[in-house]
Amino acid sequence: PRMLALALCAAQGALERRESRGAHAREDYPARNDRDWLRRTLACWPTGGAAPVLEYEPITVEHMELPPGFRGYGTRNIVEHPATALREAEIESIRARLEGAGGAPLQAALLDFRMRLPERYRGDNERLADIEEGAPR
Repeated sequence: PRMLALALCAAQGALERRESRGAHAREDYPARNDRDWLRRTLACWPTGGAAPVLEYEPITVEHMELPPGFRGYGTRNIVEHPATALREAEIESIRARLEGAGGAPLQAALLDFRMRLPERYRGDNERLADIEEGAPR
């Protein structure tokens, strides 16, 4: 029964998602629609409910390391998210500024995850500090 409920949540989410993205393809909505559907589908099944309840959580393009883009297969049929072009330009600027700096500084500049952590978790852990200073492992 639990697996059936999970399958019905996935099916309901697919029916509501009016776009095609990756393996989720719909003939009636052939375009990938980042403008309206770049979000997570959250499903829950209330106790005693007849069907799952769906909610949606937006995905912030401005915080993505790699914004959605054309993946190089099939037809380029995309409704772009308004923030995608701005993020792509920002990424190119960061890459140009840090050219030759290596992967870690580029990663930190592209996706500064530490600023999204609670203050107590933002510092380096002791092991990371030891490795960066060249201490034996």
